[in-house]
Amino acid sequence: MSVADFVEATTQADSADEIRRLLTAAVERLGFAYTAFSDVSRYQETGDLDCLAVVLTFPEEWTDHYVRQGYADIDPVHHFARHSPRAFTWEQVRAQKGLLARQQTILEECRIAGLPHGVTVPLFGPRGSTALLSAAGEGRELEDPAKLRLVSALAAQFYIAHQALLENEPEVPDFVPLTGREREVLTWSARGKSNWAISEILHISERSVNFHITNAMRKLQASTRIMAVLKAIRHGLIQV
Repeated sequence: MSVADFVEATTQADSADEIRRLLTAAVERLGFAYTAFSDVSRYQETGDLDCLAVVLTFPEEWTDHYVRQGYADIDPVHHFARHSPRAFTWEQVRAQKGLLARQQTILEECRIAGLPHGVTVPLFGPRGSTALLSAAGEGRELEDPAKLRLVSALAAQFYIAHQALLENEPEVPDFVPLTGREREVLTWSARGKSNWAISEILHISERSVNFHITNAMRKLQASTRIMAVLKAIRHGLIQV
């Protein structure tokens, strides 16, 4: 399933459970055995551990152990996400300096439990809300940058669609007055091009590229570039 297919399927889904199943299936197709989506902000507000398992296919034995040991509050992946505006690999978490002994224990026990490699995508919503999508498995190739980008795109679309169903948030209007240039920069961004590459293709400055992307994000009510791209695809404003 391509990202565009995932956008279409989750847009047409009529229940949160269906969107969760679509996410799990899409992540598995990328080669990951396990998926977890956590509403971190909600957990911090309420202390309800169910918020850390909006979607959870991690091994049951590991999750039970995680809860019994009270790992949620010191999880090094959660701590790393607080300071990372973009997706990261668990290898990056292991490599950071200053990990507490108990945090190192969490990472080692996670590896032994069959989750040696993984990626996590921080998602930042309205009013400072934060969620995390993690995908894990056995192979080191799962931490490849290309897979990281794909998981990031799936995570952003899941977050949009899931929140819309749960909270009945207003959708972007069917007609959004994007300019031709805004559509162009979003289209090339959807194809994985950097600001510099887009500027070369369109023969405009990088500053102009950023200007058009920022305007498109504002019109689409998107907090990130990825969310803007996904909303544009979802509403038929661009094709990739």
